[in-house]
Amino acid sequence: MPVTLEMLIALLGRTHPLALHLPIGIFAALALLEGLAWLQGRRLESHVRTTLVASLVLVAAWSVASGLLLASEPGYAGTTLDRHKILGIALGAGTLLLLGAAATGRSGVYRAVFVACAIVMTLAGHLGATITHGDDFLTAPFRTRSPRDGVASRSEASADGVASAHATGAQTGGVDRFRDQIMPVLATTCVGCHNATKARGGLALHDIEAIRRGGDTGHAVTPGDPANSEILVRMKLPLEHDDHMPPKNKSQPTPQQVALIEAWIREGAPMGAAANRAAPGTSPASVPAREEPSPPAPVQTPVQTPVQAPRPAVAAPASPEAIAALRDALLHVEHLEPGPSLLSISTGGADGLDAPRLAALLAPVVPHVGTLDLSRLRLDAEVMRRIAAMMSLRR
Repeated sequence: MPVTLEMLIALLGRTHPLALHLPIGIFAALALLEGLAWLQGRRLESHVRTTLVASLVLVAAWSVASGLLLASEPGYAGTTLDRHKILGIALGAGTLLLLGAAATGRSGVYRAVFVACAIVMTLAGHLGATITHGDDFLTAPFRTRSPRDGVASRSEASADGVASAHATGAQTGGVDRFRDQIMPVLATTCVGCHNATKARGGLALHDIEAIRRGGDTGHAVTPGDPANSEILVRMKLPLEHDDHMPPKNKSQPTPQQVALIEAWIREGAPMGAAANRAAPGTSPASVPAREEPSPPAPVQTPVQTPVQAPRPAVAAPASPEAIAALRDALLHVEHLEPGPSLLSISTGGADGLDAPRLAALLAPVVPHVGTLDLSRLRLDAEVMRRIAAMMSLRR
C-alpha cells in the first residue's frame, strides 16, 4: 500500500502522547537547575539557560502541532478539548517569550513568564488527563470515602465517565430495561469512545440526551426501526468491515446482547423516566437476550424503599499466595479495616493486564473483595461473572 501525505499527517498527530512529555521533562530540568543556582546565590549560566529554553521551544512546537493534528481526527470534541488546545497553544507562545527573555537577559520578565508557563503547563496537563482518563482522574482519591462510612460516593469500575444511579423504588414491570440491561452493554462496549469528552463521529452514548441527539451521520437509534438504527446496523456488520462497531480490537457485544438491543429498539427504544445512566450490579454478560412478559402485579400498599440486606461476613482471610499473585501482576492489594478478611484491589500498574489473566487472578479471592477498581483494564464476560459473585463487595 503506498504511503500518502494523509497517512504521514495522521502519523505525526499520533506522536502527540510522546511529544507532550518532552516539554514537561525539559521544563522540570530547567526548574531544577534554576533552583539549585538560586540556592547557591548565583544565576544559572546564560548558555545553559538559553540552550534548555530553545530545546523547550522546539519540543513544545512539536507537541502543539501533533496535538492539533490529532484533535482534527473524528471523535475528539467538546469544551474540555477546546480548553486543552487553547492552553497548549498558549504554552507554545509562552516558551517563545521565555526564550526571548533568556536571550536578552531580562531577569524580571524571564521569572514572570517562567511562572506563567508552569501554571499553563499544569492546567493543560490536567485537561489532557481528563480527556484520556475521565473527568475525575485527578480528584477521585479525594472523593471516595472509607468503606466504614457505609456510603459509596462514586463508582470506580469505569474510566469512561458513566456514573452509577441507585434505584430507590420498584418500577412497573420490575425492571427498568434501559438502565439495567441496555446501558450496561453500551457502557462496556461503546462509551469508551463515545462519551462527553471523546465523541467519535460526533456521537456520545453516555446518557439519554446524548443518545437521542445522535452523531455526525444522524440518529444512532430509530425507535421501532432496528433496520435503520445506525448503532445496531454497525454492530451487525462483519467484524472485518471498516464500519463495524465497536472496532475489532475493542470489546465486542455478545450475540445475546445484540439481540437484546434489537428487541429494545423494536419496542420503541424506551429510555424510562428514571435513571439515565448505568446502574451497578448488572452484568452485561448475564443479560438475557429476550425477556418474557410478566402479568402486572395487583395494587398493594405504597411501595417503600427496600432495605438492603447486610453483606455476609468473610470468615477466613484470602490466601497469601492469591494476594502475592495479584501483586506480582502489578495490581494494588491492601487489607480493609477492620480485620484482614476483606481486600481492596485496584488497577495499580497493571494497565496491560488481559481479561483472561485478570479473571484467573480474581477467582481465588472472590469471597474476600470489599472494594474493587478495575479502571483502564479491559473486562470480558468471565471477569464480570467473577465480579457478580463478590458478595462482600461494598464499592
